Amino acid sequence: MEKQVQEPAVQTTNTSGDVEKKSETVRNADAVLEKNRELLAEIKNLKGKNQEFQSKLQSYEEEKMVTEGKKDELVDSLRERLTAAERKLEEKDQLYSWDKLTSQIQTAAMKKGCHSPEKLIKLLPDSALGKIQVGDDLNLLLEEAEKDNPFLFKKHVHVSDLNPGGKVQAKPVSEMSASELRERYRKINGL
Repeated sequence: MEKQVQEPAVQTTNTSGDVEKKSETVRNADAVLEKNRELLAEIKNLKGKNQEFQSKLQSYEEEKMVTEGKKDELVDSLRERLTAAERKLEEKDQLYSWDKLTSQIQTAAMKKGCHSPEKLIKLLPDSALGKIQVGDDLNLLLEEAEKDNPFLFKKHVHVSDLNPGGKVQAKPVSEMSASELRERYRKINGL
């Protein structure tokens, strides 16, 4: 299915004051989309080649340093790259550990009846989170959290707890039976 996209006409005036109309029409939007896809694929290909050339350049520079007798500079540059790689690995490891730990806490909290495990994690003290390792038993931590934050572990959540001060839509008084009116009166007056 071919779609035609038409851009608005552009009006220009020449020196004699006559108005000329120019309009450009894209005859085949699919062709433009296909061209964009080809360009994107080419960009990805060029990025891959760029990384390849960067690694080759680095290896050539290392060979040049070795042949020129600058082994100490080569060792220093390799050490810098190694420490940078170790730092990145450590950051990724910490991020993975945190994701795994929070996932484990959320699963255990949901099994204990927590209806908002994300809030529970935010409310846990940093000292408690710092002591936990992936795979640890979380029962003691969750029992303590349940004592500190019982509202997260309520078995029956009331509308007033979720929306304090909010009004609950009830049946209109004109449609209530006499027994429903009496019950509502008792609830309102605390009888």
